[in-house]
Amino acid sequence: MLPRFFTTTHPPYQALVDRLWWHSLACAHATQMSFLSPDGEADEDLFSIGLLHDTGKLLLLQAAADVARRKADRHTPASEAELIQLMDAHHVRLGVLLMQKMACLEIYGKVVQRHHDPATGEKEVPHQLKILQQANWLAKRAGFSLAPMDPETLDTMPEALAIDATTREKAVAELPLHMEQLRYLFG
Repeated sequence: MLPRFFTTTHPPYQALVDRLWWHSLACAHATQMSFLSPDGEADEDLFSIGLLHDTGKLLLLQAAADVARRKADRHTPASEAELIQLMDAHHVRLGVLLMQKMACLEIYGKVVQRHHDPATGEKEVPHQLKILQQANWLAKRAGFSLAPMDPETLDTMPEALAIDATTREKAVAELPLHMEQLRYLFG
């Protein structure tokens, strides 16, 4: 069902939707890596949060595709760069609203709302937020992102997210192998 959810009515945007799907799936699977979990156990809610954390981006892509389809004769579709900029600016707010509309657990909305917040050293940060931030970084570092990432930005994140070099190297090597296995399942 979810792969069909990650589709568009505007074929030129399908490659972007596909990259969003693989980023979301990689992030969801990264949340299940045992070194991220405080007790080493898989957490179904974290998997779901990882899968849905960028739902606001999908909503914006669907809206842009709808506009492009309806106004094809008098409207130039947004470029991929414009869409990525739009999604980066607005996906969190829309994702939180969508989580509320879907009546998700409150923690889903809280974590989605803060998943791009820098690590602040707060003592009361939900463990789900930290794990999602780590998983999001690992997915991007492993090559599952919408656009190429700035290496400097990626290199500074592990310290803020408390991911040591050995763990990082292992996870970044392991995640693409796991995702390749999933390509057989989801195509």
